[in-house]
Amino acid sequence: MEIHDDETDDFVAYFYGQASEFDIVPAQRSREWMVKTGTSFANRCLPLLMANESGWWLRNQHGFTATWNGGPRRSDVEVRFDDVVPPGTGPEGMFGYGILTWGTACVFRTPPGVDLLVRGPANLPKDGAAALEGLVESDSIDVPFTMSWKLTRPGLPVRFEQGEPFAMVVPQGRRDLERYHPTVRPLSDAPDVLASVRQWTERGQ
Repeated sequence: MEIHDDETDDFVAYFYGQASEFDIVPAQRSREWMVKTGTSFANRCLPLLMANESGWWLRNQHGFTATWNGGPRRSDVEVRFDDVVPPGTGPEGMFGYGILTWGTACVFRTPPGVDLLVRGPANLPKDGAAALEGLVESDSIDVPFTMSWKLTRPGLPVRFEQGEPFAMVVPQGRRDLERYHPTVRPLSDAPDVLASVRQWTERGQ
C-alpha cells in the first residue's frame, strides 16, 4: 500500500496486535464468475474491470462457515471456524438480526477532508449474504471501524475462505458529491454526443 511519488497522498492503516492478523492489498481485477462467462465476454466490459480494482481489499484471516437461524439475537448467528481462533479475533454475530461483523484491528488515517468508503468487494456476489456499506471519517476518527455482512437466507451455511476479501476500502473526498447537480436534457442539446451515439449504434448493427 505504500506508494510514494509527487502525485500521491498518504493513506495509512495503523494496525495493532500481530502484523499477521491484518492484511490489506490492492483489489484484484479478475473475477472467477466473469472468466466463466461464455468466451469470457464479461471480461470485455471495461467499466466492470475498472470497478473491480478501484480500492483496496481487507482479506479474511480465518476460513469459516456462518449460519443464521432467522432470529434477532446475536447468538442466532453461528460461526464455525476451520481452526482454533483466539477469542475476539474472528467475525461474529455482533448486532443480531443475521448481521455478521468483522473487526478491522486498525485505525485508518486519510488526508484532511477525505473519508473512507467501506463496502463489499466490487462485483463479487455471495449467495446468502450481502455486504453492508459505511462511510468513515478516517481523517479524524481515532477508533477502528467494523465491517458487516447481512445474512439473508436463514438456515443456509455461508462460506468465507481464508484470504477471501471481506471488505473493500475506497478513499472519497468528503464534499465531492456536493459538487454535482444531475440534470436531464434531450440528446439533441449535445450534437457532438448525438453524433457519437449514432456512430456507436451503426457499428453495432
